[in-house]
Amino acid sequence: MSLRGIAAVTRLELQQVLVRPLSVALGLFFVVLVGTAGYVGSLAKDAAGGALPGDFAASAVVAFMAFAIALIGPIIPILSTIHSVSEERTTRTIDLLASRPITRRDLLLGKILGRGAHVVAAAVIGILVGAALAAGQVPLALGDLLVFTLLVAMLCMCWVGLTMLASTLLKGSTGVLGIAIGIYFLFIIYGLVLGMVGLGGLAAITNPNTLFLGAVWQLITLPSVTQQGLDVATRGLPKGMAFAALAAFLVAASAAAVEVFHRQDEAGG
Repeated sequence: MSLRGIAAVTRLELQQVLVRPLSVALGLFFVVLVGTAGYVGSLAKDAAGGALPGDFAASAVVAFMAFAIALIGPIIPILSTIHSVSEERTTRTIDLLASRPITRRDLLLGKILGRGAHVVAAAVIGILVGAALAAGQVPLALGDLLVFTLLVAMLCMCWVGLTMLASTLLKGSTGVLGIAIGIYFLFIIYGLVLGMVGLGGLAAITNPNTLFLGAVWQLITLPSVTQQGLDVATRGLPKGMAFAALAAFLVAASAAAVEVFHRQDEAGG
């Protein structure tokens, strides 16, 4: 593993992202989405006539941002990452990169980190905007804000790794948009199907979105009533288990993408 090579690819990916209008637009949309969700959550206190205690009001801000990120947020890393390998393979750019003194594992890891840095940066800015807009109504504890930001970054990287895996399996750019949309809905559909046959718990612990929500309710200081009402999918898991499972999903998705890309080299793909 060459840290210098990985860093070089990461910088190249970021440069490519920042000059593509779609990637810039997706990043700005993510900032607006998260920031708006935080602000709307802060209005819950006014909607209740100012009667909500501070901790309940803060939980509304976290809840609005968390659900916005879990339900809509994955679209951002999916659309910004799905072309990463397939498009460059079509234009043969991937062959030029792979011909440099860097392994294919390092090459794809650098691409994952580069795309992930773009998405995570947009999410972090959105969180800061949301927290700033909510501060006048509901100040958030710094510790909770840092934990929430870490969990959001982990969720974003899960989707980047998962989408990069799909991108390595694509031989061209045809039908990429449909595949990207399919990836998003796959985790919704299979969760519903498993829930119908009594395997909802299995769906919960293998879905990065539900693991993210579970980790938020387990690790962030929220009123017990709020935790019991919102931590439905991962209820019953030991504290910290959702976080551990989310971390495992992140590593597994990225490692699978890197290994598949490496084996394609050995097979001449």
